This record gives sequence, structure tokens and C-alpha cells, in this order.
Amino acid sequence: MSNGKVWFIAEASSNFGLPLTKYLLEKGHRVAAIFSDPLTPEQQIDCHPELLSLIADLTCDASIEDTFKQTITRFGKVDIVINNAGYELEQTHQQGVEHFERSVYGTFHVLKQALPHFQDQHYGHILNFPSSAVIIDGEDAILYLAAKLAIEQLSSTLIADMEALDIRITDVQSGDLRSDGPIGAALMQIALGRVLSCGQIHPRIYYPISLAQ
Repeated sequence: MSNGKVWFIAEASSNFGLPLTKYLLEKGHRVAAIFSDPLTPEQQIDCHPELLSLIADLTCDASIEDTFKQTITRFGKVDIVINNAGYELEQTHQQGVEHFERSVYGTFHVLKQALPHFQDQHYGHILNFPSSAVIIDGEDAILYLAAKLAIEQLSSTLIADMEALDIRITDVQSGDLRSDGPIGAALMQIALGRVLSCGQIHPRIYYPISLAQ
């Protein structure tokens, strides 16, 4: 059995989730990953003994609960949660509404399942993904910004409450960088490396923004 950590990735079929899943498996970690959308043939991950592929509706509490049960049954624990329920901003109003629901409710449902588990095992680390677009002016992004601000406020509230329980909450501010591209994926790996390798857990980290791909 692998000696790596057990990672739960809330969204592995969009943004940086897929390259991150592959990267973690290459590094010897165990990964439970939700694939809410079908992968293209080019995206397919070969069968890996340390990968648990999950299908879930991120807006449904019962669906997320089931994925955690499957993960605990398979791996016995969860060490780190990548709570990236949102996806890249789209253009239409309806897509904006769907993004808000998926980002905010998805993030909340994952937290609802992860926190009791971490409290029972007396440790854990959750990385949430508000965006530095809440700081930097954006165009036609009101619902996107509202979702990210809600997640940031949720994280800020939890950071202080969970610290005494040795549960770490980190905001990863990805800005307007396309996180589903090769540069975004590589920078995310560097950012996560900073979080996990340092002795002190920082409550908020940034990786570069406004890089064209």
C-alpha cells in the first residue's frame, strides 16, 4: 500500500483538477477524485490502483456524502481536501447562476462532509478556492465574484474555529489565470508544494495571475 497521503479532489474533470490528480498519483499519493463531467479520450487516466474515480452532483448534499463514504471505505481516511467545486467563468446569465450554485453549494457540501471526519481523526487540511478576482476588477463577473467572496468569507470564519482542532484551512487565490491550462496546472503544483512542505500552514496563498496561455 502507498505511504502517500489520501487526497479528496472535489472536481477533477475541469480546471486544474485533472492534471493535479495525475501529478499526485505520480508522486505516490492516493486520490479520490470526483469526475462530474465525462473526460475526453485525450484526458483519460489509465487504470491506477491508488485512484478512486467518483461520480457526484456537487450541488447535492447526499451525493457528496456518498463519495466520502466510498473514499473512507477504500482508503480508510482522508488527509487533504481540494475543495475546487467551481469551474471557469462562462458568459451567459444561466451559466453564471449554475457556476454560483456549483461553487458555493458544492464547497459547502464538501466542507460539511470533511470537517466531521477531520474532527474524528484530529487532523486534516482543506484547501478552498476563492479567487483574487475579488480583489482585481473583472468584467461581467458579478455572480462569479459573489460566489468567490462567499467562499472566502466561509474560509475566514473556519480558519480561526478549526485551528484549535488541528484542522487547517487554506485559501488558494488563483486569480484570472486559466487554471485548466499547462501553466496554471504547473503553478498550482508549486503553490500546493509551498503549502505542504513548509512547517507552518499559511491561511492564504497566491499564485501568479494574468498570465496568457
